Amino acid sequence: AALGFLVQEFYKFPFYSPAPQLPVPAHDYFVKFGSLGQILFFTSAFETVIGFPAILQSMQGSPRKPGDFKFDPLGLGKTEQAFKRWSEVELTNGRLAMIAIGG
Repeated sequence: AALGFLVQEFYKFPFYSPAPQLPVPAHDYFVKFGSLGQILFFTSAFETVIGFPAILQSMQGSPRKPGDFKFDPLGLGKTEQAFKRWSEVELTNGRLAMIAIGG
């Protein structure tokens, strides 16, 4: 996340050549031409389709832990101890990324 924040300041795709370089004018430009509206629409639709059933499930007393989607393609959590360790590593990584992007 932090690397992407820096890259967007220094690199611009060739097909975005008429777009402004600085963040505030770029924001206004993409709002004017509809790009941010599309992002808002699709993000809202995704949150409605995915988030609403999750809220209903949690209100009914689901035993699932927050963020536990049973996604472990590399098999890192083979034992309970390894699963707890890698879960903590992932939480730490996410928190560190949030701190890094904030400065």
